[in-house]
Amino acid sequence: MVGKGLTILGEPGVGVVATPFVVSVLRVANTTSTQALMTGPIGQLGALFLGELGNVHGLPALAGEIWLASGAPSFGTFGVFGPALQLSLLVPNVPGLLGIGLVWQGATFSLTSAFLLSNPAVFTP
Repeated sequence: MVGKGLTILGEPGVGVVATPFVVSVLRVANTTSTQALMTGPIGQLGALFLGELGNVHGLPALAGEIWLASGAPSFGTFGVFGPALQLSLLVPNVPGLLGIGLVWQGATFSLTSAFLLSNPAVFTP
């Protein structure tokens, strides 16, 4: 079930779990930076990454799909939600980055639901 920036998963033996959700701003006004805000359950450990868009693949131990390219450099931050994680990064306006797909993606960890992946927020500079 999805609604208003929140995805709910029903997990056997766990019940209903709120997954992390990422909102991206392609360009912050009058700058060359991109910004993302990830929300998740307060008190859970979260990580937010920006990297190159790769082939979408899932892993059995993770709820969700990984959109970040394997082997490509990623930049990120981590912390405990209270209430959100936020990261702004400079994305230079250079010809070498034109047309390359970039993606924000996050993950959370808790003792009850293990690892949960966020939605991807894909953009092209």
